[in-house]
Amino acid sequence: MSIQNEISFLERFTRSSVVAVLILGFLVLILQIPILMIYGVIQERTGTRNEAIREVVSRWGDHQSITGPRLVVPYQCRIERDEKDKKPIIETRLAHFLPANLKISAQMDSEVRYRGIFEVPIYTMTATIEGSFMQPDFNGWEIAPEDILWERAFLSVGISDTSGISGHATLDWKGSPVEFEPGCGIESGGYPGIHAPLGIKANEPDATFRFNLSLKGSQGILFATVGKETVIHLNSDWPAPSFNGAWLPKERTFGKDGFQAEWRSSFLGRNFPQRWSEQANQSREPSFSDSMVGVNLITPVDEYRMTERSVKYAPLFICLTFAVLWLFEVLTGMRIHPVQSLLIGSDLCLFYLLELALAEHLGFGTAYLLATLAILSTVTAYCYSVLKRLRHALTVGLVLSVLYAYLFAVLQNQDYALLVGTLGLFFGLVTVMYLTRHVDWSAAGAPGRMPDSSN
Repeated sequence: MSIQNEISFLERFTRSSVVAVLILGFLVLILQIPILMIYGVIQERTGTRNEAIREVVSRWGDHQSITGPRLVVPYQCRIERDEKDKKPIIETRLAHFLPANLKISAQMDSEVRYRGIFEVPIYTMTATIEGSFMQPDFNGWEIAPEDILWERAFLSVGISDTSGISGHATLDWKGSPVEFEPGCGIESGGYPGIHAPLGIKANEPDATFRFNLSLKGSQGILFATVGKETVIHLNSDWPAPSFNGAWLPKERTFGKDGFQAEWRSSFLGRNFPQRWSEQANQSREPSFSDSMVGVNLITPVDEYRMTERSVKYAPLFICLTFAVLWLFEVLTGMRIHPVQSLLIGSDLCLFYLLELALAEHLGFGTAYLLATLAILSTVTAYCYSVLKRLRHALTVGLVLSVLYAYLFAVLQNQDYALLVGTLGLFFGLVTVMYLTRHVDWSAAGAPGRMPDSSN
């Protein structure tokens, strides 16, 4: 065989299917640069959205937390001095008592405010809070009866953002009206709220209370389960609730017109007592954060979260698209230049930026459809000009259509994302193995050469 009929080593090397795979793998790595840049744009837009939310809530009302009510009774504590002939120091301290039973019935009317193109869910809540207190019990605290300042007792309600309180609030204490005043009334408590001075008498029987509270807030609300028995009933017209806190509601119903939820809890399920008092140089203020229940008003489809999740599948999309192009080289002997593959991969990367830009104005579903159609049309048309055959170009377009439909299904079913993703990879690999089952990989210099099957 003459040397002119020999394929040079360099030509065989450049036409090798293995080398083609290595080149495509290198291109996949190169395309991670624009993917990371797009991911940075998503983070930047998410930060801009969060800043817009902060501006709205600062003028309307933040995420609200209601803690209480609690009955607070001051008492005098005498601290003896070491020096002789020195009178003891008298300090005023506080004893706290939580209600025997607590019932909260709340109606939350929601709406969406806009800051530029960004949506912020806000609400106005009207709540009726009622229950009863048992007679305050100072037994076991070594407090003399004459040191208890019953006339200075007050009811305290903690509210995380008091700027959201609408109108005035009046307490019905055993049938008598008492106006609430600003502040929680507990100087050492360190939390905002309102309080109502009671001026109760010693040895008063159990007392009932009731008051209405109108409160503005945004994004969600939490209630502390401070009663020995607590029942919370919440109605809202928001269609997408996310229940959170220490317990899920015992009963809940929701649909496109809103939701209803009811929580029931016992004091045995929390880690703080029904009563406590301040000790010398120590505050025993319990933490209510582990016993709060409530709801967040989430956006049904968060375009930034959905786009961020879809970007995570970008390497898979690029690899599978390049795999299709590589199969055409292996099975038909066509040569696709790396620059052409790079342009196709760049177009696939642009899908995610186009998806984000459109989603901010049209919603995620519409944006995903339009971005998919744009990328499918450009990639299919370009593949037709490269591959010179309509059938091959339509095959690439069909594969991309399946991939984008597959991705949308994964994004809509987050709980099954791992299962669906694994199955998709498995069937993709099986397809490649099936299509290349007759390829003679030893014929490195002649991609597409099939073994002789006449024998």
